[in-house]
Amino acid sequence: PYIKSLRLKLPELPEKFEEKEVLEYIDALTKTLRKYFDDSELVLADTFLVGSNIIQNLAAGFTINPNAFFVDMYSAVAVTSDATTAVKSGFRNQRVVRCNRGSNNITVKTAANTRLNGSVDIVITPNGSVTLRWGGTFWFELGRSLP
Repeated sequence: PYIKSLRLKLPELPEKFEEKEVLEYIDALTKTLRKYFDDSELVLADTFLVGSNIIQNLAAGFTINPNAFFVDMYSAVAVTSDATTAVKSGFRNQRVVRCNRGSNNITVKTAANTRLNGSVDIVITPNGSVTLRWGGTFWFELGRSLP
């Protein structure tokens, strides 16, 4: 779900590294990095590069794949997550925003490798969202927005 190293050609370091050369190098480096990120669909989240957003179509007993910072979820009918694993494991302190973009309710079970506020299932209504953080064993709810 993240990239550990970037594979891009960085500008050459100048022979002399005085004031003018430092500024020119920083300018060239900034342009290179800006072009790299402008050409990608990656965002920086908690010092990791992750896909900016993905769409997941859900069915009954679903498990979310947290391979992007924003996960847009759809379902043909009202659905409920798997009772054991609502979201696949992430990387330490990874955050994910899950948005219901469909017209049916999406229920995420508590205690399904999740720790939700109030220890109750969350029903994400259409246009609602929940933000979670991976703690190493569980996804902890950071907040929710339900219309």
